[in-house]
Amino acid sequence: MPMQKNIIIILISTIMVACGNDNSSNANKNIPNLDLLTGLSWYERVLETNNLINTNTKNPIPENLTHYLQSIDSNFRLASDGEIWRSGCTPILIVDTNNTVARRDEKTGKIWLTSSYIEVDAPTRKLVYFGQNEKMAALIYMSGGIGVMQHLFLFKLKKGKIVEYWHGNTNGDISTQKEILKKIKNKELEEISSYI
Repeated sequence: MPMQKNIIIILISTIMVACGNDNSSNANKNIPNLDLLTGLSWYERVLETNNLINTNTKNPIPENLTHYLQSIDSNFRLASDGEIWRSGCTPILIVDTNNTVARRDEKTGKIWLTSSYIEVDAPTRKLVYFGQNEKMAALIYMSGGIGVMQHLFLFKLKKGKIVEYWHGNTNGDISTQKEILKKIKNKELEEISSYI
């Protein structure tokens, strides 16, 4: 029994290392991260009175927001709806059909096909929603790893620059401005500060 326990601990540790994210940077730590209790009232007011121009493709996301997210995690990349993304810990592999070789086993006469695989360089996050106006931007995405999780970033903007932000887990499946507002009003968001 102790041997099984050790194997389970090693397996869990291996998965945590494989799925871990140690790409954080201190590049933008001077932008304040609001706490859940005091910071979301401003976002609530803006979401109630202003429409965000929204999309589910990554192309309209401004460079300054993308650069900010990449300063937190240098591997931050989003897949748009319909694009391949890596939702788990293991890489996506495809068979390299150019390197498939048939081999005959001399003893049995059986033919074996051997192939090599190519790892697909796919993002580990999938865009669900992006909306923006002159005052704020909202970003919802799914992230992979040990489990799939939905994240929400709210950015306060001034002249197109980020002046503060909030990051959390949505604890559910949301994809619209109206649903973000409902989660804020019902205090159904969970703040996350260290992992994106």
